[in-house]
Amino acid sequence: MPRRVAYDVLCQVLGKKRPLDEAFNSHPHLEKLSPKAKAFSRALVTSSLRHKGFIDHLIDACLDKRPKGAARDVLNIMRLGVAQLYFMHVPPHAAVNEALKLAPYAKLIQYKNLINAVLRRIDREKQDFPPEEIARKNIPDWLYESWVNAYGEETALDIAIGHLKEAPLDITPKYADEAVIWAKRLEGTVLANGTVRTEIGGRIEELDGYGNGSWWVQDAAASHPVKMLGDIKGKTVLDLCAAPGGKTMQLA
Repeated sequence: MPRRVAYDVLCQVLGKKRPLDEAFNSHPHLEKLSPKAKAFSRALVTSSLRHKGFIDHLIDACLDKRPKGAARDVLNIMRLGVAQLYFMHVPPHAAVNEALKLAPYAKLIQYKNLINAVLRRIDREKQDFPPEEIARKNIPDWLYESWVNAYGEETALDIAIGHLKEAPLDITPKYADEAVIWAKRLEGTVLANGTVRTEIGGRIEELDGYGNGSWWVQDAAASHPVKMLGDIKGKTVLDLCAAPGGKTMQLA
């Protein structure tokens, strides 16, 4: 079940261009999964997306040409399989066998032999690629070259490697003097600007304090503009393009 959910979500994100959170949280079978299965399913999708360029490079090396039309979703089955082989420490036999089980679910059973051949070849020829090579293959040439021109080769590579890392969760407490309290509850640290940064996993809406508005998600950098305004008592502030409204909450 978690792999089926991951497959459906990946098809929605890549095929229908739906946002990941929207596609994942609205899946009709999500609530049937245990917390552990939900976490695995989401990690599988995010890993497949985060490493898509590198994963597609491995898959393309095994194909004469990519499946097209309705059959293109067979690539998503392969992507999930490769993500498990390379980035999720799933035993090869499990990664391949579970990928094959997705073929009939996706009405792509006629591609079962192709899926099997591609994944087994990738596993057989698996090697330890350095992070720099994985990162470089993950970024389109035109984008990477623009970074090199703007920042130099070393910084461009650092940016590419940074894109492979799971982003931390930054939150702004409703009351600034409660930052230390929420840092302890959410296993995070308080940054110099008062933002609480945590690596805690799970669905944000299920974290302690979210439901009663004790804090909201806001990138540390996004919290600076309001603080730079200084004392705004008695003044009118227009917050343009306010979505999801973190700065507006700060102003309140």
